[in-house]
Amino acid sequence: MRKKLIFLFLPLLSFCALACSACATGKPKAIYNDGEKISVTGTIKLVGNEPMSKLVISTDNAQIILPRQMKDSLKNLMGKNVTAEGTIKAQLIETADHKHSFYQYSMDKPEFK
Repeated sequence: MRKKLIFLFLPLLSFCALACSACATGKPKAIYNDGEKISVTGTIKLVGNEPMSKLVISTDNAQIILPRQMKDSLKNLMGKNVTAEGTIKAQLIETADHKHSFYQYSMDKPEFK
Protein backbone atom coordinates (compact mmCIF):
# COMPACT_ATOMS: atom_id res chain seq x y z
CA MET A 1 0.00 0.00 0.00
CA ARG A 2 2.79 2.37 0.92
CA LYS A 3 4.60 1.73 -2.39
CA LYS A 4 1.41 2.53 -4.29
CA LEU A 5 1.11 5.86 -2.49
CA ILE A 6 4.72 6.72 -3.25
CA PHE A 7 4.23 5.91 -6.94
CA LEU A 8 1.08 8.01 -6.95
CA PHE A 9 2.54 11.08 -5.24
CA LEU A 10 5.95 11.06 -6.92
CA PRO A 11 4.68 12.18 -10.38
CA LEU A 12 2.38 14.73 -8.74
CA LEU A 13 5.22 16.14 -6.65
CA SER A 14 7.58 16.40 -9.65
CA PHE A 15 4.85 18.11 -11.71
CA CYS A 16 4.30 20.69 -8.94
CA ALA A 17 8.04 21.37 -8.71
CA LEU A 18 8.26 21.96 -12.46
CA ALA A 19 5.21 24.23 -12.45
CA CYS A 20 6.58 26.33 -9.58
CA SER A 21 9.99 26.73 -11.22
CA ALA A 22 8.33 27.91 -14.45
CA CYS A 23 6.34 30.53 -12.54
CA ALA A 24 9.40 31.79 -10.69
CA THR A 25 11.34 32.51 -13.90
CA GLY A 26 8.58 34.57 -15.55
CA LYS A 27 9.53 38.10 -14.42
CA PRO A 28 12.98 39.67 -14.66
CA LYS A 29 14.82 40.94 -11.59
CA ALA A 30 15.17 44.72 -11.40
CA ILE A 31 18.72 46.07 -11.48
CA TYR A 32 17.62 49.41 -9.99
CA ASN A 33 14.57 50.02 -7.80
CA ASP A 34 11.98 52.68 -8.61
CA GLY A 35 12.80 55.92 -6.76
CA GLU A 36 16.36 54.83 -5.95
CA LYS A 37 19.01 57.57 -6.07
CA ILE A 38 22.04 56.24 -7.93
CA SER A 39 25.34 57.25 -9.49
CA VAL A 40 25.98 55.52 -12.81
CA THR A 41 28.93 55.62 -15.23
CA GLY A 42 28.44 54.83 -18.89
CA THR A 43 28.54 56.04 -22.48
CA ILE A 44 26.08 58.63 -23.80
CA LYS A 45 24.36 57.29 -26.93
CA LEU A 46 21.48 58.16 -29.21
CA VAL A 47 19.44 54.99 -29.87
CA GLY A 48 16.51 54.38 -32.19
CA ASN A 49 15.27 56.13 -35.32
CA GLU A 50 13.67 59.54 -35.65
CA PRO A 51 11.10 60.58 -34.52
CA MET A 52 11.36 58.07 -31.66
CA SER A 53 15.08 58.25 -30.89
CA LYS A 54 16.15 58.31 -27.25
CA LEU A 55 19.19 59.67 -25.47
CA VAL A 56 20.60 57.02 -23.10
CA ILE A 57 23.48 56.29 -20.78
CA SER A 58 24.59 52.81 -21.73
CA THR A 59 26.25 50.78 -18.95
CA ASP A 60 27.38 47.16 -18.85
CA ASN A 61 24.01 45.92 -17.59
CA ALA A 62 21.38 48.54 -18.50
CA GLN A 63 20.42 51.53 -20.62
CA ILE A 64 19.06 54.51 -18.73
CA ILE A 65 16.87 56.88 -20.76
CA LEU A 66 17.61 60.59 -20.34
CA PRO A 67 15.15 63.46 -20.93
CA ARG A 68 14.63 64.42 -24.58
CA GLN A 69 15.29 68.10 -23.77
CA MET A 70 18.92 67.28 -22.98
CA LYS A 71 19.68 66.11 -26.53
CA ASP A 72 21.16 69.44 -27.70
CA SER A 73 23.06 70.18 -24.50
CA LEU A 74 24.77 66.74 -24.51
CA LYS A 75 25.74 66.71 -28.20
CA ASN A 76 29.42 67.26 -27.37
CA LEU A 77 29.38 64.28 -24.95
CA MET A 78 28.01 61.70 -27.44
CA GLY A 79 30.16 58.57 -27.35
CA LYS A 80 32.05 59.65 -24.24
CA ASN A 81 32.00 58.08 -20.78
CA VAL A 82 30.24 60.18 -18.15
CA THR A 83 29.04 59.79 -14.58
CA ALA A 84 25.50 60.87 -13.76
CA GLU A 85 23.61 61.03 -10.48
CA GLY A 86 19.86 61.08 -10.15
CA THR A 87 16.69 59.28 -9.20
CA ILE A 88 15.74 56.24 -11.26
CA LYS A 89 12.26 55.49 -12.51
CA ALA A 90 11.92 51.74 -13.17
CA GLN A 91 9.01 50.48 -15.26
CA LEU A 92 8.23 46.84 -16.04
CA ILE A 93 7.38 46.44 -19.74
CA GLU A 94 5.54 43.31 -20.93
CA THR A 95 4.48 42.13 -24.35
CA ALA A 96 0.75 41.78 -24.98
CA ASP A 97 0.91 37.99 -24.72
CA HIS A 98 2.94 38.22 -21.45
CA LYS A 99 5.66 35.96 -22.84
CA HIS A 100 8.46 38.53 -22.58
CA SER A 101 9.13 41.28 -20.05
CA PHE A 102 11.96 43.65 -19.18
CA TYR A 103 12.61 46.75 -17.08
CA GLN A 104 12.97 50.17 -18.67
CA TYR A 105 14.92 52.72 -16.62
CA SER A 106 14.81 56.49 -16.94
CA MET A 107 16.40 59.38 -15.07
CA ASP A 108 14.44 62.67 -15.12
CA LYS A 109 16.95 65.21 -13.80
CA PRO A 110 20.47 63.79 -14.01
CA GLU A 111 23.46 65.73 -12.69
CA PHE A 112 26.69 65.05 -14.61
CA LYS A 113 30.07 64.90 -12.92
